Amino acid sequence: MNNLAPVITCAAVLLVASAIALWGGRFASTGSGVSTDLEDWALADRRHGGGLIWCLLGGAIYTAYTFTAVPAAVFTSGGIGFYALPYTVIICAIAFVLLPRLAATARAHGHVTIADFVRVRYGSPLLALAVSLTGIFATMPYIALQLLGLRAVLSVLGIRPDGLVGDAALTAVFAVLGISTYRYGLRAPTLVSVVKAVLVIGSTLTIGSLVLARLGSPATVFARADAAFAATDGAVALVPDPSLAPAYISLALGSALALFAFPHVLLVAFSARTDGVLRRSSVTLHGWTAMLGLFALFGIAALASGAGEPRRVLLPGTALVRPGGSPGLRGCGRPRRQSRDRGADEPAAESTGRATRTAWSTEAGRRRAQGWGAVVR
Repeated sequence: MNNLAPVITCAAVLLVASAIALWGGRFASTGSGVSTDLEDWALADRRHGGGLIWCLLGGAIYTAYTFTAVPAAVFTSGGIGFYALPYTVIICAIAFVLLPRLAATARAHGHVTIADFVRVRYGSPLLALAVSLTGIFATMPYIALQLLGLRAVLSVLGIRPDGLVGDAALTAVFAVLGISTYRYGLRAPTLVSVVKAVLVIGSTLTIGSLVLARLGSPATVFARADAAFAATDGAVALVPDPSLAPAYISLALGSALALFAFPHVLLVAFSARTDGVLRRSSVTLHGWTAMLGLFALFGIAALASGAGEPRRVLLPGTALVRPGGSPGLRGCGRPRRQSRDRGADEPAAESTGRATRTAWSTEAGRRRAQGWGAVVR
């Protein structure tokens, strides 16, 4: 079984994260049972420092779906997928200005949610209800996107996500998170977010090192990817068509503004110890943006390595390091083979992309790029 090692590794990571959430939250909690103080349970008594806020905000903004969908967007749609970078930069600027003021007011008046703030500030229970319902309805597709990300991961591991094993895995993950959050409130996901930050940083450095070592310089990677995009008859390109500028701008700006409709993002801000903690964390969130940019480049690297037809590769990042031969990084150093039919050299992975050359037209590619209006979060 070629994917036995990845499955064991993934299971070990889940077990460690589950143990930290269930037992680590117990030691971090101020009591032995479920806290009856809503402010203590939901906001960890407003005592989170800079490091924990950085991990929590990063975990809330840069989700599992983000780190799978952004490379896939670049891999299939080209440069339009890089809109996620200005989107997150705009988020940092808005957070620097908005979050400290909201958190200071919430701390002074004992607000736990943004609906509490709206009800007191504007004296309108109906407006507070509208804000609450907006947060609930916005979170529902947000959670669905995370499930899609987990489904893609299970598929790459060789587990049928629509089968009994896949359902059991998703149920177990959500059960652990639900139980730990019920018992220890925000402290449980805080500890899990620290584990996530360590894993994201480690995987970014590891895959980045492999890409540079086996594919060559960034210029070489982009040249190979550009050649692969050129094989699609101009349907997709590293530099988006100028006609896509409105879509690119609206995706970045609209996604940044929509993020603050999610209640969990503001909940994290309300848990900060001071306003200065939020300002410093907002600035250092650019570190997450840098890692997201590298993940987007992994989509380019997967295409340059001949990882396969874009529409059939679920996670481009995993295609770079998967076991076996070409396509992937393991086949990048192989010599070019001679084509008897054409009498010219072609890459060993050329055959995997032939269907793409005739299947995509320029107009179809433009519609595909614009289809990324489903905001990646």
